[in-house]
Amino acid sequence: MSFGSRKTIPLVITFLAGVTMLVEYFFKIQFVSDIASMLMNFGIVIAGFALGLGAANLLIIHGRHIKKRTPKQWYFSVWLFIVMFTFITIGICYTVNAPAYVWLFQNTLTAVSTTTYSLLAFFIASAAYRAFRLRTIEGAILLISGVILMLANIPVVSISIPVIADLANWISKVPTMAGLRAIMIGAAVGTVVLGIRTFLGQEKGYMGRE
Repeated sequence: MSFGSRKTIPLVITFLAGVTMLVEYFFKIQFVSDIASMLMNFGIVIAGFALGLGAANLLIIHGRHIKKRTPKQWYFSVWLFIVMFTFITIGICYTVNAPAYVWLFQNTLTAVSTTTYSLLAFFIASAAYRAFRLRTIEGAILLISGVILMLANIPVVSISIPVIADLANWISKVPTMAGLRAIMIGAAVGTVVLGIRTFLGQEKGYMGRE
């Protein structure tokens, strides 16, 4: 297969699949809906293969670490294999609803996720300390708004000084919501532009590097 064909065929497939999904969403034509449903099933199958490919990639990379006894890394790779194969074995043999699988999930992944999220509080506090500095007008506005919102979340302050709660409510609903909607609109426009560029073959990042 020539280099041109290897570039053209994925572009044509992407264009046809994107147009099919758009037509199915806006016009609800029966045969187009059937094709769109088939494409979504293809996506599920491809996602399954991608998951298997990711697992194989993990085996290769971490197997290499174990084989070479990479300093400060290989024992983590061993632990990764133990956890991964334990979950896979129990999930396949007893299903993911089995008590053993649920117990392992709740006492390993859930606990680790909770710990990781709790550590974010320290990073947020550090970022807030760096951001809340009276060096510029913007920093002063950010500092004042942050202090008002923090005070409003203290029950004693919000009850004894109602104006703080009202001002915090206004900050949350007016300037904050306006900025959030502007960000969402910008993201939506960017998504539409990216989709159009992909349909027209201008965006080729999904095809890998040249």
